[in-house]
Amino acid sequence: MNLFIRKQTNLKKSIISRNSIFEVKVCTFNYFFSFINDFLCELLTIVASFFKKIIHPNKKNQSTQVYVSFASLGLKKCFGQQKLTSLILFISATLLFSCSQKTVGEIPEKIERKKTSELVSVLDSLSLQKPTTFYSKISTKYRDTTQNISFKTSVRMVKDSALSALITYASIPIYNSILTPDSLTILNKRSKCFTKTKLNYIKDNFGIAFDYKNVEELLLGMPLAYDIDQKYFQIHDQNNYIVSSHRKREIKRSDKKEKLQDDIIIKYYLSNDLKSLNKLEIESKSDTARIQVNFISRQMVDNYNVPNEVFIKVFTPRNEIQVEMNYDKVEINVTQQLFLVIPEGYEVCE
Repeated sequence: MNLFIRKQTNLKKSIISRNSIFEVKVCTFNYFFSFINDFLCELLTIVASFFKKIIHPNKKNQSTQVYVSFASLGLKKCFGQQKLTSLILFISATLLFSCSQKTVGEIPEKIERKKTSELVSVLDSLSLQKPTTFYSKISTKYRDTTQNISFKTSVRMVKDSALSALITYASIPIYNSILTPDSLTILNKRSKCFTKTKLNYIKDNFGIAFDYKNVEELLLGMPLAYDIDQKYFQIHDQNNYIVSSHRKREIKRSDKKEKLQDDIIIKYYLSNDLKSLNKLEIESKSDTARIQVNFISRQMVDNYNVPNEVFIKVFTPRNEIQVEMNYDKVEINVTQQLFLVIPEGYEVCE
């Protein structure tokens, strides 16, 4: 192991101690700043141990004393005892700052305690804020256990009636689809075929039992599957406002394989200002499927607080799916035309 230290003077010759395993080269303190954080944190252990030796000479740790003596030998030859002490203090402060930046994250904001009824009232309000029509061009990144693709989706929606999605890759239309409360039609332009099916297509392919209303809610960043007439419970957390479809003890019992009366567990994470939904967690015990939806940022469009960036994770026994969505050119309550024409010659997809 070599210990390199350079001095600001123009000394060209290296000071080599034949009685130790260290080669000491004289350099500036700036050399220390070029070390990667991992090495800095390791070096801090040696410096701190040596510093402890100076202050508490009678409380040495035998396991580190050998390394400390090596460091001491090289440093003393270059700087002397007084300069060495100043150097250790300077390096220790620098390294502590470096290591703290690496290991200490941003401290979450501690929130004020709220009554459950107040949080439920916020969800009641958010669940009713649905525009009549919606349009957006969404940049999408999709990744699962078998593929990783990026594409753009032009989405048009008419409240409670229909939703269309045109998927393009490199500006070339690939898929066109239209979803209604009771059916799903998909047009595959590459294979020149189409699929007409019920909504169970979503569950069969993604492991998630969604209905049309749920798709609208997810797209608009609303509380998913929220029922004003249902009773909800607060899960107390010092950093988040969480409202759950089940009590905390019921969720713990379900983790121990005890059957729940209602199979689906949903947790709603509200923003700290109680003006929007930050996150959704949905778990289906029977399907062993979990969904996490993070509304990373939002945008106000015509007094509607709609998503701007969304990150979705879906965990099923057969697959793990990640979807990133970035909303652009959002239009609210502007007349939208939804239609899907199946060209002649298109056959049913196999």
